[in-house]
Amino acid sequence: MRFQNLINQGLRPVLLRYQDLQFVRKNHRVRVKHPELFETTGLTQIGAHKALWSQVKHYGRVDPSWFVMHSKLSGVEDYRYVPENVYFPYIEPILNDLEFASSIADKNRLEDFVPREHTPPVVLRYIRGEFFDENLAWLSDTAAQRRLDDAEELVVKPSTDSSGGNGVLLWNRSKDGPLSTSDLRKYGSVPLIVQLKVKQHMQTAVFNPGSINTCRIMTLRCPWNGLVVPLKAMLRMGTRSSFCDNMMLGGLCLGIGGSGELTKYAYDYDGKRYDKHPVTSLMFSGRKLELFPSMEALACDIARRIPYMNILSFDMVAEPSGNVICLEINTAGQGITQLQYDGVPLFHKYTDAVIGYCKSHRNLGRFRHFRTFYW
Repeated sequence: MRFQNLINQGLRPVLLRYQDLQFVRKNHRVRVKHPELFETTGLTQIGAHKALWSQVKHYGRVDPSWFVMHSKLSGVEDYRYVPENVYFPYIEPILNDLEFASSIADKNRLEDFVPREHTPPVVLRYIRGEFFDENLAWLSDTAAQRRLDDAEELVVKPSTDSSGGNGVLLWNRSKDGPLSTSDLRKYGSVPLIVQLKVKQHMQTAVFNPGSINTCRIMTLRCPWNGLVVPLKAMLRMGTRSSFCDNMMLGGLCLGIGGSGELTKYAYDYDGKRYDKHPVTSLMFSGRKLELFPSMEALACDIARRIPYMNILSFDMVAEPSGNVICLEINTAGQGITQLQYDGVPLFHKYTDAVIGYCKSHRNLGRFRHFRTFYW
C-alpha cells in the first residue's frame, strides 16, 4: 500500500501530464492539415467550455482545440464537447476499472458476455502457442489444420490490441491459397481468433460492399442510478476496396440518430467532409438503418453484464437475415472525437451528472499497479 501511495502521489501526476501532452500533439496534426477548423472567430462559449472541464482536469489547462474543431465541423457551438485530453486521463479511468479492460475486451472471451448467436462463428483460437476450438477444447495441429482446410473465407485477428485494424487479415482460399497452422504460429505469442467472415445486411453493404461497415455504439451505465443508456453511435465505412472500416485506415464515419437515421455528412479521420461515399457515390442524406434499434438494444443488454465498466463501445453489424452480430467490445482508449463530429457532445444531457460523479470519485482513478495506466 505504501508503494501504491508513492506511485499515485509522485508518478501518477507525471504520467497524466504526459498523456495530456500526447493528445494535444495528436490534435495538432489535424490543425496542420485543416487550420480552418481551429479559427476561433465568432465562437462565444470558449470560456464556458474551459470552466466546465476544469472541474475534472486536475493538472494543466483545458485546451479548447477540440471544442473549436467540433464547433467548426458541425456548425453547432456547444461548450459540452468533451476534449480527448480530459476524457482519457480523467474520465475513462474513473468510469471504468482499467485493470480488467484487456480481459473483457479479449475477443476470445466475447461469448462470456454476448450470446453466441450474436457473435461471429469461431473456427480456431490460438492462445499461448496452442490451438483451441470455439468451446476452448484443446486441438492438435492436425485437428486445427482440418478446420482451416474446411473454410473458404476467414478473418484472422489478434484477440487483444487490434485497435485501428492492426494485424487483421482477410483470407480467401481461392485468392490466397491454403492457410496453415504454421502461418498462424508466425504471430508468436500474440493471441489470435480465427472466424468465418460475416456477411453484412444490404442496409450497410450498399455504401461500400468491399468493406464490412460496422456501427460503433457507445453505452453508459449511469453509476448514480444504475441505468444503462445508449450514449452515441456512428456508422463506420471503408473506402477504396479496404476490408476494414477503421478510420485510421482511411475509413469514414457517419452519425446515427436514435431511430437509425443517418446524418447528412460523413467525415474522415482528420475531419474532411463527404456528402456521398467516394466509392459508390451514394448520398448519405435521408437514409436510415432500420436494424439500428436492434443493435442498440443488444449493446445495452451486453453492457448490463459488465459491471466493471460504466462506459463501453461495441462494434455491431447485421447479417442478411437481420440477426445482429457483435464483433467486439471496447473498454479502454475508446475513440470519442469522431463520435462528436455530428454536433452532439459525447455525454449530452448526462454531462453534469458525469462531471459530478468524476469529481466525487477521484479515488477510482488511482493506480493499483502499472497495468491500470494504458498509455
